Amino acid sequence: VFCHGADVAHTMQSFSIFCKWNRRLYKEFYVAHLNERLSFDPEESWYENQIGFFSHYILPLAGKMKTCGVFSTTGNVFEYF
Repeated sequence: VFCHGADVAHTMQSFSIFCKWNRRLYKEFYVAHLNERLSFDPEESWYENQIGFFSHYILPLAGKMKTCGVFSTTGNVFEYF
């Protein structure tokens, strides 16, 4: 659980941190697509994929991390989404 959390920690920090790392990831994917190293164009479904990623990966992971006591008293912020 902790390794998974560390891998996606930017999603559980401030919105500006999230945007910073998300822009970098998008650019990496986009350049890879232009160089034919990525089979899909991230531009086509980036926002939908981000929503799915949060719904199916980040929020369940945040729930597991909260159960482990990682967030202390701030963990319930993810329960609102």
